[in-house]
Amino acid sequence: PSPVGGVSGPDSESPSPVGGVSGPDSESPSPVVGGSGPDSPAASPAPAGLPAPALWATIGLAAVMAIGLFALLPHLLTWLIGLAAGSESLQGGKSLWFHLVDGAVKMVILVGYMAAISLLPDVKRLFRYHGAEHRSIHAYEHDLELTVANAQGFSSVHERCGTAFLLLVLLAAVLVFSVVFPFIPAPTDSVLLNHVIFVGIKIPLLFPIGGIAYEVLRLGGRFPKNPVLRFLIGPGLLLQRITTKTPDDGQVEVAIISILKTLWRERVGGELPGDERDYASLEEFRASLEAPDVQQA
Repeated sequence: PSPVGGVSGPDSESPSPVGGVSGPDSESPSPVVGGSGPDSPAASPAPAGLPAPALWATIGLAAVMAIGLFALLPHLLTWLIGLAAGSESLQGGKSLWFHLVDGAVKMVILVGYMAAISLLPDVKRLFRYHGAEHRSIHAYEHDLELTVANAQGFSSVHERCGTAFLLLVLLAAVLVFSVVFPFIPAPTDSVLLNHVIFVGIKIPLLFPIGGIAYEVLRLGGRFPKNPVLRFLIGPGLLLQRITTKTPDDGQVEVAIISILKTLWRERVGGELPGDERDYASLEEFRASLEAPDVQQA
């Protein structure tokens, strides 16, 4: 999961960069907006996208890995813990205790996964773009001019980040599974097969679970000082210490251009003329907005 990306949550469209301006959500991880930091090389064209079959195969493989790592594995590990501990409530797959332990196992896997990939150089760079996105969104939401200096004055943590959403999904899953599974009879006489079936039942339940997490995150953004909502969203803010890093100025420029392009689309309802070009700096992009063809759009 790019547990990660998006304009910091459900209340806004993603400012993912397009048209050659790279960022954490673009095809190329190489920034094309000039900056002074170590991750701001000279502009270069983005590579062509994956062929459709390869793209669908990648999506399918990612989905299978996600289900295996965050649904099947935690469920079976919780069952094995129940067997080792001699606990009937942890063997049946239905009780509140089972789903609490299952949620804790998922949490450990998620945090461990995030911490592990954060050690990779490319992912570190990606997480700096994530931080640049959050800082730029903070500046926009505070009605400040979108400049590097203004954005760099804010935190890389944001209440509506998708990272917080992931943790809310885990909490909502414990609640929903604990309510639903006690009413589901054992489908077969095989305990192992029953647990595999239970995992299959959990997958469609992720849709209402995601909806619950979405609404809680949305409320948290609307009422950031509410103590209950802060308690629910707090762990997600802590996890962002892993998934966001301090960006350099060039990366913040990429984030600002992404926001400005998104605002253009919302206002005009179409693509920015010359949207496929690269920009050497934020100033060059702002100057392009004054071009006659852009003014007439």
